Amino acid sequence: MKPASGAQFPPIRPGQRLSVRVAVLFVGVTLLAVALVGEVLYERQKRETEATLGTLLLNIARTGAYLIDPQLHMVGQRTLTQETSAYLKVSSAAA
Repeated sequence: MKPASGAQFPPIRPGQRLSVRVAVLFVGVTLLAVALVGEVLYERQKRETEATLGTLLLNIARTGAYLIDPQLHMVGQRTLTQETSAYLKVSSAAA
């Protein structure tokens, strides 16, 4: 049955419009893509930061090792007491 030429169709709800559905789909896909890329970049930056800080701390430890006399350190390790002059010299160099 055809509607009469002057008949009105009921208004379409926004959820039934194709343009609204396409817009919602586009927004959903865009948000998903942004979240995925953000997570990937965050993990990559986290790994790079950990590697950089690890390298810096290793360099600091190497530089600090040059300041300590190995002979005095060996004496301090052998005696295992804090009253020896070797221990005091090593601890003052490390501080």
